[in-house]
Amino acid sequence: MKKHKKNVDIFISEDGKEFLTKEECIHYEENVLSKLENIKYFTYFTSRDITETGMFYNHNYAAVYIERHSSCYKEVLLQYLFELHEGKIIQKDVQGYGVTSSFYIEEISKERYFSKKQNNWGGMKTESKQIFLSEEPIDGYPKNIKVISKVFNYK
Repeated sequence: MKKHKKNVDIFISEDGKEFLTKEECIHYEENVLSKLENIKYFTYFTSRDITETGMFYNHNYAAVYIERHSSCYKEVLLQYLFELHEGKIIQKDVQGYGVTSSFYIEEISKERYFSKKQNNWGGMKTESKQIFLSEEPIDGYPKNIKVISKVFNYK
């Protein structure tokens, strides 16, 4: 076995991420870091217990990227959930008494999105989904799901 000491220059981006080459660092700052300010994070709850409690038992996470700053981040997630629930944003309430919403959305921090805490509902552990709603992929995020271009039928 040999022991060899090696000095390596590293390049550090504005947010503290380290790279071995200047080109990788510049690419990250221009193509990823600059886009992060246009991402909002949400948690959304689905699959309501309609037999007794009325509580949601699926707890999921969504990051929404819109290229140009917009106030419609939550609406993009609502559009996705609308399609996911086949156009139904309401459902029968507990034991069929009245109606209630099919999902609930709350804005959260980036840290909470990436923590992807697992849910424990009534002793039953359910897997939390983590989605990324964006017209383009961004390094470090799940595979992007296109919502805006689908609504307006453009590619």
